[in-house]
Amino acid sequence: MAAQQVDIYPSLFQQELEFSAVQEQLRPYCATEEAKALIGELRPEADWPTLSIELKRTDELLQLLERGETAPSVATGSMKKILHLLEIQNVVLDEKQIQQVRGLAETYENAFRYFFQRREICPRIYGEFAAHQPEPLIVKEIDQIIDERAEVRSNASKTLATIRRELATQRKQADRLFYKVARSLEAENMLADFRETVKENRRVLAILPTYKNRIKGIFHGSSAKQSVMFVEPAATIEINNSIAQLIDDERREIRKILQVLCRFLQGYLTPLRQFDTQLIAMDLLRAKAQWAVDSEALIPNIDPNNQHITCKDGYHPILRAHNRKLGKSTVPLNLELSPEKRLVVISGPNAGGKSIALKTIGLLSYMLQCGIPIPVHPESSWCVFLRIMGDIGDHQSIENELSTYSSRLKKMTRFLAEANEKTLLLIDEFGSGSDPDLGSSLAAVCLRKLHDAHCTGIVTTHFNNIKALAAELPGTVNAAMAFHRSTFRPLYTLNLGSPGSSYTFEVAESVGISPELIVLAKRGVNESVASINHLLVELQDEKQALQSATENLQSRVQQMQDNQRKQNVTIKKLEEKVEKQRRINQDMSDVLIWGKRFKQLSDAWIKNPTPENKRSIGGRFWKMMKERSSKSEAMEEEKDSAEKSKENKRLQRLLKMPIEVGDKVKIFESNLEGVVEEIKKDKYKVKMGLMSSTVQRSQIIPVVKRKKPNSQDGNSKKSESKKNKS
Repeated sequence: MAAQQVDIYPSLFQQELEFSAVQEQLRPYCATEEAKALIGELRPEADWPTLSIELKRTDELLQLLERGETAPSVATGSMKKILHLLEIQNVVLDEKQIQQVRGLAETYENAFRYFFQRREICPRIYGEFAAHQPEPLIVKEIDQIIDERAEVRSNASKTLATIRRELATQRKQADRLFYKVARSLEAENMLADFRETVKENRRVLAILPTYKNRIKGIFHGSSAKQSVMFVEPAATIEINNSIAQLIDDERREIRKILQVLCRFLQGYLTPLRQFDTQLIAMDLLRAKAQWAVDSEALIPNIDPNNQHITCKDGYHPILRAHNRKLGKSTVPLNLELSPEKRLVVISGPNAGGKSIALKTIGLLSYMLQCGIPIPVHPESSWCVFLRIMGDIGDHQSIENELSTYSSRLKKMTRFLAEANEKTLLLIDEFGSGSDPDLGSSLAAVCLRKLHDAHCTGIVTTHFNNIKALAAELPGTVNAAMAFHRSTFRPLYTLNLGSPGSSYTFEVAESVGISPELIVLAKRGVNESVASINHLLVELQDEKQALQSATENLQSRVQQMQDNQRKQNVTIKKLEEKVEKQRRINQDMSDVLIWGKRFKQLSDAWIKNPTPENKRSIGGRFWKMMKERSSKSEAMEEEKDSAEKSKENKRLQRLLKMPIEVGDKVKIFESNLEGVVEEIKKDKYKVKMGLMSSTVQRSQIIPVVKRKKPNSQDGNSKKSESKKNKS
């Protein structure tokens, strides 16, 4: 149960944000109807401890799926009715229902084992499964009674085994008697084409009507057209009665066995309910994670104590899915909301993307606080809101007989009364719906009041006085949707820092309104309004030109940096090649020098092979060997010393590197690796698997992966590719 849900106003605001469409996208990923129902009940969570647990669970499973692993199966069929029946005293479930209970216990045990094996990657999920241990006795007991075909085993009781043996014997004997009569009648052509059938659980012969009175036995009716009579032969009546009695005995014995088994299962009713609840929750979790993989979504960094949103390459999931079906690309939203710019006033032409930008921030915030990953870049960050309020679209209040403007004013009254620093406020077409001059004046007063409430929000507007006020108020910033001046096509990118023109006359001209009418319209516009609009158009043109120049410059700088990296790699390769050749030359020079000296000894040995000369040459040889060995050892020591010096410098550098909670570290003494859980002054608590140890800073170093030689350029390209993909 949620500890504290986000206050949503109006209550149907989630529909305006199109959250129901996200729920529809999630449902096909569920394996159970119960999980699909839970998706319909998702509401944003305001309590950070509760929300952080849900996000952690989702992120853990998402990491597994991104590694290519498959989440464990959780489909067991609906268990609600069966578990309810088990509450009834002396209840007897049928074999298929008991098999479903077995499936529940086995599925839970498999899921438990799956997360136990991955407990280091999924500690939160495993902890939830560990709180309710599997009950293997349930599966074991059911398997002793019921086989894989959902039938009670003959060895479930001695009585049942005896009954079934007798049944088998009696049925064989009945077959012999029945076929003896059938062969006799068939020889006299008294049987119909299909010879026999079953009526009222009794085996009967299909007799032609002409011979009905010649057959001794019990009549069991006829076919629809009375072309065949069904007769149970007299020879099998007694044994069939005996078989019927045995079948009845078998049924009673099976019921007795199942009743005992159900009493056993009733003793496990509480854990069975826990298993069912946990697997349904797991199904919902898996749906979120699998949807996130397919939608390229993730859990961004969240700071619950700071009202700061950095939306980098954020997508409206419904718009993105729609465009993908049409084979179109979607322009991502890049926007930052912080205490320095907590209110953003977006202006620009209609159909330019103002409402989509507003809805994207609202929907992503709503989704994230429902524990659903959002499609943003990994460098994005988010915050937690206690209240989400908004006014999007043109909604008349028919129930209260309010006009559009009256309805908007009623909502504004609530905004002004309740908005605070923990509120996300989203207002589309701010101040519209009434006389432009009067409406914009009232909107300006409301904007000041909302600014003083320190809420975070986005408003869209066409009013110039609102744009001017946004430039004046601290913490409020203008933004404009980019618009291509020559083609009059929206670019759907948001530019912070300056307001945008509505391009009223330019758009009118592009769609075919006659120039004469546009000239007349311009004459009717207040001169100051026209000059402001003209200034905004020029300002937006200049900004687009500056942005284009900046992008070109950044591209050139990036190209220069890439070339520099390539040159550095080439220079390093050349240096390594030169050093390698130098070592080869040195080795060859040594070989030549020592070879020449050994040859001189050899020549002296050959020219004067006297014992005295041989002893002299032998002494000189051993002396040269010692000299050679000493020189080799000196070179090895020099090399080892250089390596140790290099390693010592690396160690000193690692000892000076900052270490934070969550970093992976290595302990000197034990050479074990672990993760920093807590830091108190110079004491570091390190978790290593199931153990924890507190050590000094001087006893640990951060685990840093060494880069492979000549991989800088490749890594850079890989990183850039991943960034572009995001």
